Amino acid sequence: MKAYACIVGFCLFAGIVSADYAWENGKSYTYSVHSRALAGITEINNKYAGLQFSYDLIATPMGGNFVNVQFKNLQVLEVNEQLEQGWRQTPIE
Repeated sequence: MKAYACIVGFCLFAGIVSADYAWENGKSYTYSVHSRALAGITEINNKYAGLQFSYDLIATPMGGNFVNVQFKNLQVLEVNEQLEQGWRQTPIE
Protein backbone atom coordinates (compact mmCIF):
# COMPACT_ATOMS: atom_id res chain seq x y z
CA MET A 1 0.00 0.00 0.00
CA LYS A 2 2.93 2.34 0.73
CA ALA A 3 4.21 1.77 -2.80
CA TYR A 4 0.90 2.91 -4.27
CA ALA A 5 1.02 6.02 -2.11
CA CYS A 6 4.56 6.67 -3.36
CA ILE A 7 3.48 6.29 -6.99
CA VAL A 8 0.47 8.58 -6.49
CA GLY A 9 2.71 11.11 -4.74
CA PHE A 10 5.13 11.08 -7.64
CA CYS A 11 2.28 11.56 -10.12
CA LEU A 12 0.99 14.53 -8.12
CA PHE A 13 4.50 15.97 -8.05
CA ALA A 14 4.74 15.52 -11.82
CA GLY A 15 1.46 17.38 -12.23
CA ILE A 16 2.65 20.27 -10.10
CA VAL A 17 5.95 20.52 -11.95
CA SER A 18 4.25 20.47 -15.35
CA ALA A 19 1.92 23.26 -14.23
CA ASP A 20 5.01 25.46 -13.86
CA TYR A 21 5.90 24.74 -17.50
CA ALA A 22 9.14 22.99 -16.56
CA TRP A 23 8.38 20.35 -19.21
CA GLU A 24 7.52 20.83 -22.86
CA ASN A 25 3.98 19.82 -23.83
CA GLY A 26 3.85 16.70 -25.98
CA LYS A 27 7.44 15.64 -25.19
CA SER A 28 7.88 12.36 -23.28
CA TYR A 29 10.17 12.11 -20.26
CA THR A 30 11.30 8.65 -19.15
CA TYR A 31 12.45 7.83 -15.62
CA SER A 32 13.83 4.52 -14.38
CA VAL A 33 12.40 3.91 -10.89
CA HIS A 34 13.71 1.42 -8.33
CA SER A 35 12.05 1.25 -4.92
CA ARG A 36 11.77 -0.96 -1.85
CA ALA A 37 9.09 -1.12 0.81
CA LEU A 38 10.50 -3.34 3.57
CA ALA A 39 9.75 -3.88 7.24
CA GLY A 40 11.88 -5.58 9.86
CA ILE A 41 12.94 -5.47 13.49
CA THR A 42 16.71 -4.92 13.46
CA GLU A 43 17.04 -5.35 17.23
CA ILE A 44 16.12 -9.04 16.84
CA ASN A 45 17.77 -9.92 13.51
CA ASN A 46 18.21 -8.67 9.95
CA LYS A 47 15.16 -10.42 8.50
CA TYR A 48 13.00 -8.20 6.33
CA ALA A 49 9.68 -8.65 4.54
CA GLY A 50 8.16 -6.49 1.85
CA LEU A 51 8.29 -5.66 -1.85
CA GLN A 52 10.86 -4.37 -4.31
CA PHE A 53 9.72 -2.51 -7.44
CA SER A 54 11.45 -1.65 -10.67
CA TYR A 55 9.74 0.09 -13.59
CA ASP A 56 10.03 2.78 -16.23
CA LEU A 57 7.79 5.80 -15.74
CA ILE A 58 6.95 7.75 -18.89
CA ALA A 59 5.48 11.22 -18.27
CA THR A 60 4.05 13.26 -21.14
CA PRO A 61 2.71 16.76 -20.35
CA MET A 62 -0.54 17.26 -22.28
CA GLY A 63 -1.05 20.96 -21.64
CA GLY A 64 -3.00 22.76 -18.98
CA ASN A 65 -2.88 20.77 -15.75
CA PHE A 66 -2.75 17.31 -17.34
CA VAL A 67 0.10 14.80 -17.48
CA ASN A 68 -0.18 11.40 -19.13
CA VAL A 69 1.73 8.87 -16.98
CA GLN A 70 2.52 5.34 -18.15
CA PHE A 71 4.28 2.54 -16.29
CA LYS A 72 6.34 0.15 -18.45
CA ASN A 73 8.46 -2.91 -17.67
CA LEU A 74 6.99 -3.30 -14.17
CA GLN A 75 8.81 -5.89 -12.05
CA VAL A 76 7.71 -6.71 -8.51
CA LEU A 77 9.73 -8.94 -6.20
CA GLU A 78 8.40 -10.25 -2.89
CA VAL A 79 11.09 -10.18 -0.19
CA ASN A 80 11.13 -12.34 2.94
CA GLU A 81 14.74 -13.07 3.86
CA GLN A 82 17.80 -12.27 5.93
CA LEU A 83 19.67 -9.21 4.67
CA GLU A 84 22.98 -9.46 6.52
CA GLN A 85 24.27 -6.04 5.41
CA GLY A 86 20.95 -4.33 6.11
CA TRP A 87 18.23 -3.25 3.72
CA ARG A 88 20.20 -0.44 2.04
CA GLN A 89 23.40 -2.25 1.10
CA THR A 90 22.14 -5.73 0.24
CA PRO A 91 21.17 -6.27 -3.41
CA ILE A 92 17.97 -8.30 -3.78
CA GLU A 93 17.46 -10.39 -6.90
